[in-house]
Amino acid sequence: MTSIVSNKVVGEWAAVRADDAGRLARYIVEIRRDVSDLVSVCEDCEAYFDNKADADCDQDGYHPNREMSILSRLKTALGATTISALLD
Repeated sequence: MTSIVSNKVVGEWAAVRADDAGRLARYIVEIRRDVSDLVSVCEDCEAYFDNKADADCDQDGYHPNREMSILSRLKTALGATTISALLD
């Protein structure tokens, strides 16, 4: 009797784990899609800000315009980890 009960419990546990694995796999696919979209938008932003970035120079040195400041922050954020590599 004990082995029948324990086999049933193990079987139910395995079924729940398989279902969890399926949900996790679907979630990972969704995350990869979202990250891919995010990378694409960031690359578009980088290209846009790269065309607008400029800096003025005076006796105190260089002073970046707003676009250059944003581009610098974007490159720092994306450069720390290569997000594109995560999608491969």
